[in-house]
Amino acid sequence: MRLKEKSWLFLTICSVSLSGPVAQAEAHDRHGANFHKCHWNESYKKAFIHYMRDWSGPSIWWPECPGPDPIDEPDPIDEPDPIDEPDPIDEPDPIDEPDPVDEPDPVDEPDPVDEPDPVDEPDPVDEPDPVDEPDPIDEPNPNPVEDPNPNPVPGDDDSIEVPEVPGLPSTYPDASNTGVPVGISLTASETIEITEPGTVIDGYEVNGIIMIHASNVTIKNSRVIGTGYWSILVDDGLVGVSIEDSEVAGMETTEGTEGSHGIFGPATVVRCDISGVENGITPGTGSVIRDNYIHDLDAPGEDPHIDGIQIDGNLSDITIEHNRILSKDTSAVMIDNYFGPISNIIVNQNYLAGGSYTVYSDGQFNNGQIEGVQFTYNRMEMGVYGYASIEYNTIVDIGNVDAFTGESIVLQ
Repeated sequence: MRLKEKSWLFLTICSVSLSGPVAQAEAHDRHGANFHKCHWNESYKKAFIHYMRDWSGPSIWWPECPGPDPIDEPDPIDEPDPIDEPDPIDEPDPIDEPDPVDEPDPVDEPDPVDEPDPVDEPDPVDEPDPVDEPDPIDEPNPNPVEDPNPNPVPGDDDSIEVPEVPGLPSTYPDASNTGVPVGISLTASETIEITEPGTVIDGYEVNGIIMIHASNVTIKNSRVIGTGYWSILVDDGLVGVSIEDSEVAGMETTEGTEGSHGIFGPATVVRCDISGVENGITPGTGSVIRDNYIHDLDAPGEDPHIDGIQIDGNLSDITIEHNRILSKDTSAVMIDNYFGPISNIIVNQNYLAGGSYTVYSDGQFNNGQIEGVQFTYNRMEMGVYGYASIEYNTIVDIGNVDAFTGESIVLQ
């Protein structure tokens, strides 16, 4: 420290020291309570004494620096009075249990209801006297009999006149001119199977089936009581098979067969009496069906589809001429393409009755075209819905008339 600064320092200290208690108090206020402690240490004392000796000589007065007045100790703080503990809360009085509810008085059981007096059983009703069974109807025989029907339908037999129509027959086949001729003796037989070409079966009564597996076979003057799906079966593709003056009775001794056929396959069928089957004749290609009486068709089952003649496709060159066909349910003549195309079917000069429509030529099955179908000069009874159902083909429609009035009808 330079001398000048030291001098100022010493002068300041001296003035404070010599000024007495007042100056010391002010210095105390300015520099805090530690002013004397901080600045009047031994180092400064020695320096100051040394300096003052040099300045004023060996005698020096050194004032004692009184310390600050002692600070009165604060009065002790009285301890706060202890807080009185709160009075304990009285426990609530216990709640009295409710008085028990009295059980309700039991309900008296109702008095038992008196059982009603038993009703007297009615007096038994006397059983009616048994009705006498009607006398059995005699089986028809080949001989013509007098028609018992006082109001016959036109076409039922030769004795009934039909309206005269130019170009149409006035009579049609019936029981008197079809089937086994009068006077023929029949030999009983079971099922016959023919494999030899040229075989002739003449004068048999067959209880079963005749199966033909060879060409140029003739069945004549015979009666077949069918017991199966076919009464007479002709293999497809055979030629020269002839069935004539014979009878097929499919339900004479049995209940018949569902879906049954009187004659099935390619053949010439002439003057035959066919009944008791679901389909009278189901011909094959090249068949000729002429002068036959097809009637009283039936078969077991919930819904038999009865057709007098059924042609279901993949067939051609069939002639159906001068037959009396009395059918029901479906048709007298059914032609359709269910199994394939159809061509050249001639239906000419027949008496046709029965079915939803009397005749069909129905190409709806899309299994080939139906071509060359002719319906010409036929007498027709109208079916449930009409004379004909012609679908997806064009027919030849000439000279057909209503069986009862003789008036012309249009099939397409």
